[in-house]
Amino acid sequence: MPYTYFLADSAYDSQQIYRYIFDCSSMIPVIDTNKRKGVSLEKQCQARWLGIQLRQIYAEKYKNRWEIERTINILQEYFNLEYIWYVRNRNYDAVLGLAILAYNLCVMFNILNSRPHRKVADIIGCY
Repeated sequence: MPYTYFLADSAYDSQQIYRYIFDCSSMIPVIDTNKRKGVSLEKQCQARWLGIQLRQIYAEKYKNRWEIERTINILQEYFNLEYIWYVRNRNYDAVLGLAILAYNLCVMFNILNSRPHRKVADIIGCY
């Protein structure tokens, strides 16, 4: 299933990224506006201007971005994913997939045992 939205923070607010998303995908970019670049329509290329307009239309979707950030932080902290990027000849997809599987198993365990869904640290031994 293809992705529908590209959710990103203001670090990804650039004309090149908007142009790439529009040219190479069918996603809707929902990127926070970099306040230092401003939103002056006269200075912007068409791709960034359109992206800023889409950000305003799909502002509700951007609120879900914290879920993505929190999940990545949990995977990095509890499953030591931060270090796999520095090792050569590593199968990143497999390691990331196993970490996501382990995380989902922890969430399922919590649901079945009427525990808070995101409580993971005590299951995997990180206190």
